[in-house]
Amino acid sequence: GFCVCRVFFFCFFGWCVWVLVCGGGGGLGHLGVQYAARMGAEVFGFTSSPKKEKLIKDLGAKGMVLWRQPGFHEEFLNSFDIILNTLSVTFTTEEFTIFSKILKPYGKFIQVGVPVHGEKLNVNFHDIVGKQIMVIGSMVGGTKHTEQMLEFSAENDIKCKCEMFEWEEFPKALDKLDNGRPIFRYVVHV
Repeated sequence: GFCVCRVFFFCFFGWCVWVLVCGGGGGLGHLGVQYAARMGAEVFGFTSSPKKEKLIKDLGAKGMVLWRQPGFHEEFLNSFDIILNTLSVTFTTEEFTIFSKILKPYGKFIQVGVPVHGEKLNVNFHDIVGKQIMVIGSMVGGTKHTEQMLEFSAENDIKCKCEMFEWEEFPKALDKLDNGRPIFRYVVHV
């Protein structure tokens, strides 16, 4: 969760800032929702699964945005100050255009999920230049920032949700991972 927390420390925000967390019910996303909410933002989770609404709201989100629902973005035009993308997927140019429409002018699109095969970010430059959108990436940091994250997490009751497996259950965990069924994180006790 460090890459998620780190961007929020560096992209200062507080009350009245709207944040959309893509993958809000996933491994990095559930931490992103918690960090943004505890830092005072109005947070919305972004997911393709309506089943995750309660879960995302329980983490601190005000609401949920359903991806792939026709016209979902119309309700949120120029609403978000920050979009945090924790998904390891590549968006099409058309999909990124939708993000640019729901970002406010001078908004920030923050990428922390990294696609596996070195795909490129597909953007129409008019979308980012016209609204002066910043595109930011975050992955790692140093000891000082890790300590800040751990301290903030402890003070604000931010917890990583994990499903635990014993070593003997490793094949089961791997099967669930391969079939895209993890909700948050898998931990195998060795």
